[in-house]
Amino acid sequence: MIATTPAPNAGPRQARLGRPAALRLAAEEYDRFLALLGGLAPADRDRPTDCPAAMVIASAPDPVDSTVKPARSG
Repeated sequence: MIATTPAPNAGPRQARLGRPAALRLAAEEYDRFLALLGGLAPADRDRPTDCPAAMVIASAPDPVDSTVKPARSG
């Protein structure tokens, strides 16, 4: 095991991206993921992943709750 020293608590870090850019990038990545899932053959969906307990389709987002929700503050 590697010993680590905790960093001093300097408070929250400043975001490198503004909120609009972060939301746009998240939406683009979500669209890419959905396109990838849409390209799977039905047999691919039931294939195992590197984790024996998980199937490919288990990685898919819930179509009922597929919106990007803003983080709550406070």
